[in-house]
Amino acid sequence: MEKPPSLIGRVFGGYRLVTQLRSGGMGTVYYAEHPVIGRRAAVKILRPEVAQNPQVVARFLTEARAVNDIRHPNVVEITDIGVSEGLHYIVMSFLEGETLGERLERDRVLDEASAIRIVRQVASALGAAHERGIVHRDLKPENIFLLNHPDYPDYVKVLDFGIAKLIGDQASPESHLTEGGTVVGTPAYMSPEQCRARGELDHRSDIYSLGVMLYQMLVGQVPFRALSITDVLIAHVQEKPVPPIEINPKLSIHLNAAILRALEKDPGRRFSSMRELRDAIERAPNAIPPGLTEETFAKREQREASFVVDKLTQIILQRLERDSLLIPSMPAIAIQCIGLLDDPNQTFSDVGKLVGRDPVLASRVLRMANSAAFPGKVAVATLEQAIVRMGTEGLKLALVNYSMYQAFSSKNERIRSSFRGIWEHSLAVALVAKELAERLTGSQLPDPAGVYLAGLLHDVGKPVVGALLLEAERLISDKQSELPWISHSVWTRVVNGSHRRVGTALARKWNLPAQISSAIEGASSYDPSVPVSFANLVCLANAFAKQEGLYAGDVDLAQIDDLVAKGKRLLGLSDEVMADLRTGLYQRVGTLLELKPPAIKPPAS
Repeated sequence: MEKPPSLIGRVFGGYRLVTQLRSGGMGTVYYAEHPVIGRRAAVKILRPEVAQNPQVVARFLTEARAVNDIRHPNVVEITDIGVSEGLHYIVMSFLEGETLGERLERDRVLDEASAIRIVRQVASALGAAHERGIVHRDLKPENIFLLNHPDYPDYVKVLDFGIAKLIGDQASPESHLTEGGTVVGTPAYMSPEQCRARGELDHRSDIYSLGVMLYQMLVGQVPFRALSITDVLIAHVQEKPVPPIEINPKLSIHLNAAILRALEKDPGRRFSSMRELRDAIERAPNAIPPGLTEETFAKREQREASFVVDKLTQIILQRLERDSLLIPSMPAIAIQCIGLLDDPNQTFSDVGKLVGRDPVLASRVLRMANSAAFPGKVAVATLEQAIVRMGTEGLKLALVNYSMYQAFSSKNERIRSSFRGIWEHSLAVALVAKELAERLTGSQLPDPAGVYLAGLLHDVGKPVVGALLLEAERLISDKQSELPWISHSVWTRVVNGSHRRVGTALARKWNLPAQISSAIEGASSYDPSVPVSFANLVCLANAFAKQEGLYAGDVDLAQIDDLVAKGKRLLGLSDEVMADLRTGLYQRVGTLLELKPPAIKPPAS
């Protein structure tokens, strides 16, 4: 049989295939890079032989539509879909880390805290899918990806909605992709109703499958194992699972009960929603000291968080007053450029020569001039052309952009990795806020460039506070390693409780307009008394970016949806405007990310 030609080097959706990552029954996934901006992606290509089946192609397209409909931070992002020379493809975010399957193959059993952390995120993502009428139907450890993220251990991305099915009012003829009696899924994780292949599946089928995964994480094996697939299917339908606590006696009683309820044969006896499952496993006492009830432990942790936040904030304010808090300064080259821009006797050619002294800055100026922030019919090739297109205010914007990126390119890998997520989110907020400002009508409208900077800087205090916590953690570990450091939830509350004051101080130190400082302070709520303000625009853009999945932390989707709805009403925005903002947002953010810079031509002499 003749070997099919290699696809390595071919371009799909603007990305050149570099190497094969994995291959499955439906298609092959490749690591790919954008040949111009260097952005990395995973490209999934449907096998030509299976593409002959219209149902399979429809299922392949359903995956892209399903993921785009969900828009949740714990669901892998799909940025493009298409057909090239007869090959169907999907372009997805490239993920670094390992699957839950690979983790279990290595570690076999996870501790309760890790298992709960993973399942909570999976349940959150699937809850969002279920709210949109989408059932995954193929939950298994291989479809749960754990990102390498230092500040969010085991950050989850749910993969492969390839056999997802729409339910209820959202169902369409194209969504019924399997013939009657056909079993779809992975036998070890399938619900009894999936195994019977009769009737419609609803969200409770995913709840069962997630219960199987949680069982496996905590005891090291799935509840039903047999020599044949048929025996496994029969066991799901007829046999009671061995209670996980009998295999792992250290398992908490509450978690044991939650797993068994998720594994009920009758869907009506399971949890009614992923939210209910999450609540049940989060109530399971996790490392609660003897003598403390769950309620007492939760209250103690909340008091601990409040105490630490208050104390840290006091320390920050005291250091700010004494000018002893280490806040990154604007790089000297940026300060010089801003000084030159404020001199009416200087030309863009002089500014271009100064920018050209710093290759990193020169690269970023060229990239920004050719980005969505400064659209043009043709690409600029020299620094002088870039500065002419951007103008004085635009270049100042680029200089602050550069300064912010430089300020948090920490030597500490944990801070660097954390900042990558903050940076992507901040760019999204900046772009959306700027576009909102440009679409408003009336008098006394905010300056779009200023609003862009406010969005860019709204989370700038997070890496500073994170660095302070890391330093404290290092000192404690050095002196008395047996002392436990604050929990992840407390860490998050500390950062969220103090970073805005630090960001405000940085904006003032960099001599940025007062409206930017106000926007940093007010980015989490609206001020109805001044509808068209920097702060309100950034607040809406911040919520909108989170709603679109451009955020690396935990998200309360109900709260975010409410903030977006309130912002639309406050600013009088139509659904059409919000839809326009959504279109191509991932691509616009991607053009601004710090990846591979273009070749730099020397400035004109």
